[in-house]
Amino acid sequence: MNSEELEKIIQYYSEQSEQNLQEKNFNIVVGEFTKTNLPDDTFDVIYTNGTFHVFSDKEAIMEDIYKKLKPNTYLVIRDDVVKEGEIKFCSEDGEQLVTESELLQILKDTSFTFIEKIDNLNGYPIFKFQKLVLE
Repeated sequence: MNSEELEKIIQYYSEQSEQNLQEKNFNIVVGEFTKTNLPDDTFDVIYTNGTFHVFSDKEAIMEDIYKKLKPNTYLVIRDDVVKEGEIKFCSEDGEQLVTESELLQILKDTSFTFIEKIDNLNGYPIFKFQKLVLE
């Protein structure tokens, strides 16, 4: 991502949230294939948009994301999924899409609790998970 792309994102989400996000401080963190390099126990919500299918080691990156969330907070994944038995590749990056059951199993295996699914947000489903920590 370059500064021009970051500016577009800030402008878009400023309009969506009706807040001036340009007044906020943003820190760019470059992750790796299996970890985000974000600080642990820091975030209330992590939102991924059209990226789940690209992760080469989905379990490792989800385990890492789990560590980044505070207790009882949320991970939201918006991405295309395919029907059981269907094979489909993303038209933009050529990566293979997972089935809904594969996505749900990976998140369950990495200790997330499935909360809800919104079937269609601008063409793709959204899956909401929680880092549920019982005391």
